[in-house]
Amino acid sequence: MRRYIGFLVILVGLMALSACDSMFGSDKKSSRDKGTTLSYTLEDTQGKEIYFVFTNYSISARRSSPSIVLSEGSVSSRGSRRVRTTSLQPTPVAQRGKPEITAWNREAPSRIRTDLVRGLSGPAAPPPARSYTQDTTRFDFQTSTNLSAGAPAVGATLRGMVEKSDISVGDGTKNKRLLVWVADDCWGEDSQKAHKITSQLVDDLAGAFLDPAKPAIYEWITGVFGEEWGPSSYSNLLHETNDIHILLYDIDADNSASGGVLGYFWAKDNFTQDSDSNEKIMFYLDAVMYAAGVQNGVNWTDEIISTLAHEFQHMIHFYQKAIVNDTDGSDTWIDEMCAMIAEDIVADKLEIEGPRGVPLSGGSFVYTPEGTGLTGGRLPLFNYVIEHPLAYWDTDNPDVDYSHSYAFGAFLARNYGDFTTLFGGILQNQWTDYQAVVEAVRSSPGRGDISFRDILREWGAAVVLSDKTDLTADDFRVLHVSRQGGSSPGEIGAGYNTGEAITSGGYSLGSIDLYSYSYSYNGQNGPYFWDSGDVLPQLNPSSNLYVHMGTAGSDSVTYSVSLAENVDWTIIVR
Repeated sequence: MRRYIGFLVILVGLMALSACDSMFGSDKKSSRDKGTTLSYTLEDTQGKEIYFVFTNYSISARRSSPSIVLSEGSVSSRGSRRVRTTSLQPTPVAQRGKPEITAWNREAPSRIRTDLVRGLSGPAAPPPARSYTQDTTRFDFQTSTNLSAGAPAVGATLRGMVEKSDISVGDGTKNKRLLVWVADDCWGEDSQKAHKITSQLVDDLAGAFLDPAKPAIYEWITGVFGEEWGPSSYSNLLHETNDIHILLYDIDADNSASGGVLGYFWAKDNFTQDSDSNEKIMFYLDAVMYAAGVQNGVNWTDEIISTLAHEFQHMIHFYQKAIVNDTDGSDTWIDEMCAMIAEDIVADKLEIEGPRGVPLSGGSFVYTPEGTGLTGGRLPLFNYVIEHPLAYWDTDNPDVDYSHSYAFGAFLARNYGDFTTLFGGILQNQWTDYQAVVEAVRSSPGRGDISFRDILREWGAAVVLSDKTDLTADDFRVLHVSRQGGSSPGEIGAGYNTGEAITSGGYSLGSIDLYSYSYSYNGQNGPYFWDSGDVLPQLNPSSNLYVHMGTAGSDSVTYSVSLAENVDWTIIVR
């Protein structure tokens, strides 16, 4: 819900923008732009905490360093001048997807159309449904990521099969069949793996995804994002099918029960004219970690189930963008953001922590975080590397990118109306970059003229205020101050934290207090704020930089800030 409320967010805009530049500002100027020095005076500030948020709303490669000039006595001493260095956990504990597969999936739409240009016409009539027999039917799966190396196939046997009729999908109903395959070297007591797949584990996995007696991941995820596969006009793609396959195998043959690749979706298998395709609508999940259960405080079974929801979104994303909308592949950060929100919206239904990382209490999902020291999920790393760019993806080291995409998606879901409609819109509109978010948010009540620049600024304020459960309170201030002078009341949604569940269309999300999280690798508690005297880093495109200015030492303080033209300045007084 849109709120014009009795607090102030002070936002200093840097220049008047033409209509065509209003999303990010003009990217035509070089990184050597001298920018503008702005001054602002705050009143009634004695004893109040002052925070600055600098927002680089450009999507280009421009980076800039803000500088701050303080009036004498404006804030209390913040200690010695610091230059920040970061120390990250050297390897990911759990990884969803593989960099090379992520890149392959993003380029898959161009592969489809390249074949079409070669003169291929639309598909012929679909073949009859295949016949399978549980515990008898075998298949050799192509799983190699080194496609030219001729790596051996993974031999697997069908160990589980579930069918369900009359599932509501889109405007109609469908019948679906789930087939669970287990690599032969991961099955039963004869397996040499550290942890072995059993019939019960297969049944549990199948039931989590498709349950004949009640809704499960299939209904929950398609209910928000749409169908995973259907008709297409391309002869190099699979026909419409009601079958979905899961292969449980030891990914990377590492026999690991302490981390590694949990699973992935690979669009190669949707193709028919590719020697490496398994010609199945399918997921890959790690068998050893799924069977490991709880190890060193990590519930790997839950992590695999959450991964299934995550990868299902990727499967749907590929079909909705590349086939239904006939677009290029989405920017990776958009696709991954949606995948982590898929995990988020089913976490309470599955009674697992999900990417929010709040432990269960007595086996039940916790909607309202309490206390400090939460170390699970994606948010501790976001807090620590908080200045990282959003619209960016490092395929070789994506952990920080995952954390930012989730933190941003979690903010969107908790702020802009019905989050099921919002994320369904992101997936099903024709955009594949930041504009997919903007167009979806513009469908929220009263936000028809919002820009990505606005969204980034509101996100920045929500981070600082995430410990507050009522953003209609009057114990802090927010104003929008234009370069031309004057100010107006700020606009902000519910923030991250309502103190209770956030519900939409039969789904519920937990509230988020970013101050409750700790990055356990180095003990960083809550969001990382620079101090007023620190050496501020270069501000990345599509990012926010947070500065705690300290406690105001008088009732009137004046600040001068030198900023590039693509940077906004938000002041929060609390």
